Amino acid sequence: MIAALRRRLRTSDRSDSGLSLMELIVSMALTTLVLSMVVGFFVQITSATIKANESRSTTALGSNIANELADVIRPATTLRVVGSTAPDPALVAATNTSLTIYAFADNTSSNVRPIRVSFSQDAKKQLVEKRWNATTNATTGLWEFPALGATPASTRVFPGALIDPSVAVGAGASETAPLFVYLDSASQVVVPSGTGLTLAQRSTIAAIRFTVRTRTDTSATAQPVAIQNTVGMPNLGLQSKDDS
Repeated sequence: MIAALRRRLRTSDRSDSGLSLMELIVSMALTTLVLSMVVGFFVQITSATIKANESRSTTALGSNIANELADVIRPATTLRVVGSTAPDPALVAATNTSLTIYAFADNTSSNVRPIRVSFSQDAKKQLVEKRWNATTNATTGLWEFPALGATPASTRVFPGALIDPSVAVGAGASETAPLFVYLDSASQVVVPSGTGLTLAQRSTIAAIRFTVRTRTDTSATAQPVAIQNTVGMPNLGLQSKDDS
């Protein structure tokens, strides 16, 4: 009986002795390894999610800009002027990085009138859209616009930054194309000078190819996207309110 009690006491002493130093080290090492794997997996998932969201945002931004450009360019119109048999061309001013154009955009059945729209870039390389409304000349009945330097009826700044064509972000012609390329009726490129297309050149333009290369913010860390489209101007015969 006494011997059995002594054996139980010795067994109890051994069971209460705890982990050895080696067992503790092995346990800590395994715990650290598991935690490192979990943290690494979490970091990878977070990074992939951020990149996917950034890619979707950048694509949406580029699409919004491209859609707005197409919506203005497609209904472009020439404009009849007093004292001239030849109308003003649809393009008021045109360079590789900016465009001012007459268009029958945002019209309704009860309000059909041209607007003058300009697209340019600000200091942050953001695309800026300005619009001027037309008024009717009481004597001639023709549409007329305020001076180009007049305060626009509306101004819109698109978020994100346009990327300069000289900055390589990938391979392909669209990656190095300027924001605007101008095409005549034979689909030949009409190259503007340093001050833009001349009056004679602007009168020949039948389509505009634009390349929107942008990223979601103005830093160089965001992944860029390039969207290119060629838009014709089939309504160039709409010259005045009387022709509509």
